[in-house]
Amino acid sequence: MPAIEIHDDGIQIDARTLGEGLGLEPDSIPDLLRQGAITSRCERGTDDEEGRYRMSFFHQGRRFRVVIDDAGPGIPAAIRSKIFDP
Repeated sequence: MPAIEIHDDGIQIDARTLGEGLGLEPDSIPDLLRQGAITSRCERGTDDEEGRYRMSFFHQGRRFRVVIDDAGPGIPAAIRSKIFDP
């Protein structure tokens, strides 16, 4: 799996990438997300930042940010409205 994939139901980030960014074991990521120990925020760029998405993940005072630049084929129209759904 690539580090980041865009699917019909949202954006998926590989646990190895998230674990490395937060200093955690990748195997612990799914449970920590389910428990709410890792929180996240997704922001959509505007104006000069149009086409960029910033996903920030937080865990015990650490932050890991991923910036997705829509320089490729883009996020499929079918899921654009769902990206910011909790």
